[in-house]
Amino acid sequence: MSGERVGAVSESRRIERLVGHPGDRWDVLQARIQNESLKSFNSILPDWLDLMWSLDRYIVAGVPPRGMGNPEHTDRKRLEAVNKGKGQWFATAIALLLENWTSHRLAPRARVQGFSQLHQIDVAWPVRQVDPLVCLETKVTGNPSRGPLNDWSNRRKELKFAATDLKLFRRQQFTTIDHWDVWRESEFPRCYFIWAARLKRRLGEDAEGEPSSRADLPRRCRRGRLGRERRPLRVNGRAPGGPRFCH
Repeated sequence: MSGERVGAVSESRRIERLVGHPGDRWDVLQARIQNESLKSFNSILPDWLDLMWSLDRYIVAGVPPRGMGNPEHTDRKRLEAVNKGKGQWFATAIALLLENWTSHRLAPRARVQGFSQLHQIDVAWPVRQVDPLVCLETKVTGNPSRGPLNDWSNRRKELKFAATDLKLFRRQQFTTIDHWDVWRESEFPRCYFIWAARLKRRLGEDAEGEPSSRADLPRRCRRGRLGRERRPLRVNGRAPGGPRFCH
């Protein structure tokens, strides 16, 4: 093992002693949702924020958490993979919470057939590849080195296309669209969007450059710009997606 890799392992262990291990925190969070039959995101909000805060510390240090990522890759690539994985954590957490409202299984990352292609949907109900009634898409954006709106215009286009393509598949050649917004709002599947955004640019500074601490992150979130970016997804003045969460 090179001296650089030894130093990274040592730093990763130091951070783990301070803020814990993201993988362990995620396992505990999943178990809590299931064992306590939790149904609302507010009930796990402190745990989710602690999980994201823990991961952010590794990102700031530039070292991957112990045992996470492909050991044959560089530390940078391992850390990138771990950071991307938080989107799947969020989708899974939402699916587990919703499952506690129903006797039906809700599988995260389901593949659903659209009019022109297959789509990977974060949560679909019922769990089937053809013609679900409800589709839920989630996004987790931002970290200490990347803003929450980076590449957002492309992600927004993808969301609008996926929702339209899924609705078009249901009746295909029999579909009649008289008024676009009315059709989008009334046609199945119902499509929703939940967005978790990290509004902090880096540790110790909020979105307006003001000093802050871990304890006041939820209170100091600046949501105005995120709200403006969501408006193109609205139908008849209402957002077909769900709420956004910030940390």
